[in-house]
Parts: sequence; structure tokens; C-alpha cells
Amino acid sequence: MPIANTALYAGICAFMLIGLALRVIRHRYQAKIGLLDGGDEVLRRHIRVHGNFTEYVPTALLLMAIIEVNGAPWWVIHPLGLALAGGRIAHAVGLRGSTGASRPRVAGMMATFGVLTVAGLIAIAQFAWSLVG
Repeated sequence: MPIANTALYAGICAFMLIGLALRVIRHRYQAKIGLLDGGDEVLRRHIRVHGNFTEYVPTALLLMAIIEVNGAPWWVIHPLGLALAGGRIAHAVGLRGSTGASRPRVAGMMATFGVLTVAGLIAIAQFAWSLVG
């Protein structure tokens, strides 16, 4: 069974990841820092935004793919994918100016946690339905 809907968001997230990585690379080059963060606060923030993305997005996409393979319709997958992509953009924007809490950062994490929660619950429900069906 194809997972074309989730594939769209995996592709979008791949380009987002490249963009975040390029921000780290560009700042490393400008600051002449080859390893770690060299005590540079801006570089540290770029590294964390990139790292945070890699910590949450794969699990969210995996859950989306699983529930899609198990029969979740497009109208479930697309809101999850839009919330994930939008949330990750908001998170990156929120951390761009400050390491503290900001509305975009909080909204981004809430969207990401929302996707993980909803997709996780759907996956559990699909498992439960498979036992009765």
C-alpha cells in the first residue's frame, strides 16, 4: 500500500532539514568554527534547532506512515503533516531571536507534540481494532 500522503511531508521535511543544516554550516564558516560550537551562542542555537528537528520529525513521520499504511485517510494525514511542517517552522523562527521561551517556539512544540499525540493514539487505536476485527 503506497504512502503518498506521508511521502509529501517527508519530502518537505527533508528540505527543511537541509535548510537548517545549511544555517549551521554557513555560521560555522563565517565564525571559523569547525567543531562543536566554539562558545558561539548563535551557532549553539542553530545547532539546537537542527538537533531538535532531528529528534522529533522522524518519529512523527514514522507514525504518520504507519497509520497511513494501516488505512488512515488523506484527511487525517494532511492536517498532521501541515501541523508538523508548520510547527517545525514556527519552532525554528522562535529560536532564531532568543534561546528563551517565545510564542512561535511554544506553538511549534505544541504542534509537534500534538502530531505525535494524535498519530500515536491513532496507531494504538488501529492496533486495538486489529485485535477485534
